Amino acid sequence: MEGDTNLISENHKGYSSDHDMVLNMGGAIGDLSWLEAGDKPIAAVHGNLDAIARFTTGNLSVSGVNVVSDISGSHDVVAKANMLGNNNSIPNLYDPYTVAAKRASKNLIGTLDFSGDTITASVNNLFPFNTGNPGEGAPWDFWDSTNVVFLATAQGLPASQGTAAHLSSLQTNPNMSETKALAYIDSTLGFFCPRIVNTLMLPGNSVGIIDVKMDVNIYPNPSNDFITINSSTNISLISIFNNNGILMGQFKPNRFTYSLDLRSYAKGFYYAEISNASTTKTEKFVLK
Repeated sequence: MEGDTNLISENHKGYSSDHDMVLNMGGAIGDLSWLEAGDKPIAAVHGNLDAIARFTTGNLSVSGVNVVSDISGSHDVVAKANMLGNNNSIPNLYDPYTVAAKRASKNLIGTLDFSGDTITASVNNLFPFNTGNPGEGAPWDFWDSTNVVFLATAQGLPASQGTAAHLSSLQTNPNMSETKALAYIDSTLGFFCPRIVNTLMLPGNSVGIIDVKMDVNIYPNPSNDFITINSSTNISLISIFNNNGILMGQFKPNRFTYSLDLRSYAKGFYYAEISNASTTKTEKFVLK
């Protein structure tokens, strides 16, 4: 391989590349077909008018020059991850950032992204950052014009190159400021953190879900053998009672979805009491 070998080096040597979740800030993938069922959960924040990493699917261009065709951004990537079931482990949250993200996503329906494509659906687990600035993809960016010029000259480039880079960036982020950048960084962390701790069941995994309505679904119902209980909040305890009110079993899942093997139970009507940290809900099911 020709070139400067000093630029060809292992990145973060000694660190594992294994991951449990993908958190995307304005990125895209080259082909939507790369996503497959069983991939890791994905959550994202993205500017809906991003001119480079397109919000839906379009060409990646830099300074008007097409670099890669038909890349897919956060809207289409997260939508497919949701469709494949890869995001089923991300709970239905009710924190203020999730509420704001869902509202922002719904408000984009019927509008155009930078590719000129009409956005036709809202997407869960995506926070669209609609700044109103055409072409803006990273509203969390902040830079100092003096430092940009210094970095240019430090690399042996003329100062005018640094000034040109500064002015070019202002074309898509004209109201750039440290205050704006920190606000979007705070929103990004506020959106990502509840998904991280709840999806990966880290300490504090009740963030964003305590003291809210618990939605529960039991399927299949009726069933011959197994049932799966899915909850919008983390399940701390499941108690199974028969039709006479006798306790048949208790389980402590500490997760949002839990399957029970009931092949040893007699046919008939049963009740499942599903509890989270603050409330209990009772659901009836049938073994036949």
